[in-house]
Amino acid sequence: MSKIGYSEPADYFPKDIREKYFGIYDEEGSAKNKESTEKENNKGNGKAKSGKGRKMADIKFEIIEEIGVLSESSKGWRKELNLVSWNGAAAKYDIRDWALEHEKMGKGITLTKEEAEKLKELL
Repeated sequence: MSKIGYSEPADYFPKDIREKYFGIYDEEGSAKNKESTEKENNKGNGKAKSGKGRKMADIKFEIIEEIGVLSESSKGWRKELNLVSWNGAAAKYDIRDWALEHEKMGKGITLTKEEAEKLKELL
């Protein structure tokens, strides 16, 4: 497979998708590097501009109950089924990869009690 010469992974996507999901872009539609974006955002009053280029908010979670481990990778990450409260909301069943001691998490899926029951029925 040959390399096409994109400067950043976000440049693989059409301009409208890059703007919507990846943030600020120059007039040609290429992703600006992080340093130039931060400098532009902090011009003037020393505060970051609102709108494009926003940072994601911190995600808070509390594992209410550790139900079980589905599998473990060779690198020590475990796919677990837990009951988790995200950002203080009602707890949901959660299937997700976790590093040891739950200090890092991978992609996962959350299910309400009804969705978990339906999944059990389907399986």
